[in-house]
Amino acid sequence: MSNNPEDLAKITGVSGEVGFTRISLTTAELQPFSYLSFDEKQICNVLGWSDKLLNNDAASTYNNINEERQRVITDNIYPDLKLLEDALNLYFLPRFKGYENTKIVYDISELPEMQQDTKLLVEWAVMLLDRGVLNRNEVRDIATFDKLDDESMETFTVANDVLTLEEALDSEFNIEPKV
Repeated sequence: MSNNPEDLAKITGVSGEVGFTRISLTTAELQPFSYLSFDEKQICNVLGWSDKLLNNDAASTYNNINEERQRVITDNIYPDLKLLEDALNLYFLPRFKGYENTKIVYDISELPEMQQDTKLLVEWAVMLLDRGVLNRNEVRDIATFDKLDDESMETFTVANDVLTLEEALDSEFNIEPKV
């Protein structure tokens, strides 16, 4: 690059091994966000979470993210809540006057991430109600409603009818189809 003839006089020869030291960074090394994603993966590994929850778009869909949120709640958060619940109920609350028989209970089914499971569970319970496997109070319990004191709520019925299971199996109540 230089046209100065004096530079040619500065060239010398060396008989030993000469190394090369690079003083610049490549384009791959100048990508700080790839290092950030590595740090995110390390944080997720420590917490026991998936990196999809930290907006990693690689192979993440809406269903994957919802399933991952539910898994984090059931596998990580709920056991910690049970430990906290036991500690508060066994050691902390009994120390205070008037709170000796008080209990703290955490219900994860109220969390938005768990509502889809509740919907599927209620649909499953209604199907079992229609088949005469569960009674109406058991379905109300699954749906987290209060049980009713009515005796008919404890009776096993079939397919949205007021017939009991015994009445449905009795031939006297069966309607013959017209031919």
